[in-house]
Amino acid sequence: MEWSRVARQVPFWLYSDGIHLDEYGAHGVADFMSRAVAHVTGRPCPLPQVPVGSTTGVCPDPGFMPAVDIAGLYDI
Repeated sequence: MEWSRVARQVPFWLYSDGIHLDEYGAHGVADFMSRAVAHVTGRPCPLPQVPVGSTTGVCPDPGFMPAVDIAGLYDI
């Protein structure tokens, strides 16, 4: 899983120090990890990539997908 590739897409998930995760970043990491586990274990994604829709099949590798819209998906 390529977390650094995803993290580079969403620098606003970090506080201004560029190191520590803010609220969106914390949700983003948790979402990434849950998708990674689902991918490795051959299960559907825990939530669809977008708020509307259904999940079928194996969750794709989150390291090679666009960053999830955390605010929209989790309504934060």
